[in-house]
Amino acid sequence: MNKKSKCFSLPHMTVIFVMGGLGYGAIEILWRGATHWSMLLTGGICLLMLEKVDARHSGEWLVLRCIRGAMVITAVELMVGLVVNRLMGLSVWDYSEQWGNFAGQICPLYTIYWYFLCYPAYWLLGRMKRGTNVSVYTKITPMSAQSFAARMEKGIANKR
Repeated sequence: MNKKSKCFSLPHMTVIFVMGGLGYGAIEILWRGATHWSMLLTGGICLLMLEKVDARHSGEWLVLRCIRGAMVITAVELMVGLVVNRLMGLSVWDYSEQWGNFAGQICPLYTIYWYFLCYPAYWLLGRMKRGTNVSVYTKITPMSAQSFAARMEKGIANKR
């Protein structure tokens, strides 16, 4: 299996999703004092999307990838906000008081925050990517998870 296909394998993407969800939730708890289950899903989706941006634009300057990342996160936040806050009426967040907000779901201030949060996110993704030639799972999970991931990859390959 080559390095690129390993980066987009199901076990690897699952690890990225979980890390994004937990990271986003932790940031919310530190920032607001609470989080919501929808933010865990949003964080997972955002980190997966950032990995795609990083892979597609790896030759670009980091500042440009962070701008792209901030736009991606803002777009995901808008979609989730319209569903969770407007459609489902859960009122998880409301940026109505923020300057330049759109429907109370996104605003320029938080897009700037997402821009700065992209730097550590891309650093983390880069660390994981550099570790994939050994095994990304030994870097961030116990050995039993590594063997589980290998079995998953073998099972997926057998079904093709």
